Amino acid sequence: MYYILSFRSRSHSICFFEKASARRLAVKLVSTPRAVQLGCGLSVKIPCAEIECAKTMLDFTMFSSFLGLFCFDGQEYVREM
Repeated sequence: MYYILSFRSRSHSICFFEKASARRLAVKLVSTPRAVQLGCGLSVKIPCAEIECAKTMLDFTMFSSFLGLFCFDGQEYVREM
């Protein structure tokens, strides 16, 4: 399982990725999965084990273009935030 963080802005996707990487989170910058169908086309992928850190980062930073957090359970994407 993993999570996808979707943003309306490519620059916010990249900025979140860079901030998370600096905190040594195992994030990847990926094309937004077709099933999510939201955002700028660029999302951040993060493992389940590190999602709480990512949520904290979202709470304390100004990413006004954040659209949602999606969990992939192996079969489908489920919106969580």
